[in-house]
Amino acid sequence: MSQYQVGSYVRPCDGEAVAGDAIVVKDCPGGVFLSLIDALGHGREAAEVALLAIRYLKQHAAADIGQVLTGLNDHLQGTRGAMVSIAFADEVDRTVACTGIGNTVIRRFGKRDETVHSPDGIVGVRFRSPRISRLALDSEDLLLMYSDGVAAEFSADLASLRGQQLDAIARRIVLDHGKSYDDAACLVARFLS
Repeated sequence: MSQYQVGSYVRPCDGEAVAGDAIVVKDCPGGVFLSLIDALGHGREAAEVALLAIRYLKQHAAADIGQVLTGLNDHLQGTRGAMVSIAFADEVDRTVACTGIGNTVIRRFGKRDETVHSPDGIVGVRFRSPRISRLALDSEDLLLMYSDGVAAEFSADLASLRGQQLDAIARRIVLDHGKSYDDAACLVARFLS
């Protein structure tokens, strides 16, 4: 039985039928691979870049997230590129290794809040070597990953969200804090007690 739960929600910007934001979740030996993609722009062309990233990440998902992100950079060469966050939730030590390029956000909400900042850049266009950060999570913590279509810093009443399904929490964050003029995506994960 899995030791974690994951939920997500993606919404295109006003006037578009498809989004350039996307989520990838894949079980791997020892844990779960999580990624949030925010292709530059919005609409059909951004969605095509996101689909290229999704296919690559599903095929290459692994605990070595730095190598995965570097490979994705090579794969997206010649496209408009994307901002990407990647995490690996290790079921054994209950930590999350995370990295990213561009202005997506990785945040831990719980007894102590913490934000992992990614260096500027665009995967496939202007890439910097990935920096890996580690977050220790307990069963009271939520791991959030969200695109810049969601306000970078917001406060959430976690007490009111805790009893909800993770998909509902991700949806509420996008609806309450999303920008209508941009695609928005949110992934929420937690370890089980």
